[in-house]
Amino acid sequence: TGLNENYARELMELHTLGVDNYYEQRDVYELARVLTGWTHGWEGDPYASEYGFRFQADVHDDGSKRVLGSKVRKKDGEKEGIETIRRLAHHPGTAEYVTWKLCRYLINDEPDPGLLARVSEVFRDTKGDLPAVYRAIVLDPEFIHPRNHRAKFKSPFEFVVSALRATGAQIHEPRGVLLGLHRMGQPLYQCEDPTGYFDQTEAWLDPGVLVHRWDFALKLTSGKLQGVTMHPEVLPSLIPLEPSKRLDAIQRSMLPVAMTPEDRAGFDHAQSAPYLLGLVLGSPAFQEQ
Repeated sequence: TGLNENYARELMELHTLGVDNYYEQRDVYELARVLTGWTHGWEGDPYASEYGFRFQADVHDDGSKRVLGSKVRKKDGEKEGIETIRRLAHHPGTAEYVTWKLCRYLINDEPDPGLLARVSEVFRDTKGDLPAVYRAIVLDPEFIHPRNHRAKFKSPFEFVVSALRATGAQIHEPRGVLLGLHRMGQPLYQCEDPTGYFDQTEAWLDPGVLVHRWDFALKLTSGKLQGVTMHPEVLPSLIPLEPSKRLDAIQRSMLPVAMTPEDRAGFDHAQSAPYLLGLVLGSPAFQEQ
């Protein structure tokens, strides 16, 4: 009854070229025509065949088409779609967009242009070999450059998982953890947007939401988080120590690097081991990647 332009737009916008990158509305329309007939369901008897992708030739647009300035060669409709998708996958814009997302996720919300150029070249040279791209990112000098140290901020999911791992916690019943994630703004498997949850600092560094992270951390360390218990040796190993020694012990066991003087400031008033541990888990030193 009409073209599914949304399907075509998401193919270019989310999975290949990026938002309004190299394409125009006309390309969206033409790609939607290429993909007519691409559908899903049962082939033949629904009780005898598997449900999945199928091509429905009788609703395919057989007319001439042009996507991104290139004419789509007339073939059967399924091959037209495969050829066009391959062209999108090998487009320089796809290399730029995919590597930008990976560098933003792994290194910095605003990755260095030189890094992007180097990694994009690897993407193109290897025809999109993602393990090779990952190696290029991790082995690039930008990966360990001081300006990228603690540049990323943990999402609620990353924060919760890292807090549970750092304390050796056991989850006996997940309700308390799931409720905590919901309050922090990242309920598990409930993102409404096809792009998924944001991983940039701007999306999560909000005082109104951070209070729920602090609440989660303090409940975890005080034994009040429903369905969760810390490793039985965590607190007993801290309680006999003097407050300053406790902070040093927590720092060595739970933080990737030493805390700065600014990070340590404000912990002097924490007299109890559970409270101090909760404050450290809620501090910038733990929440920054």
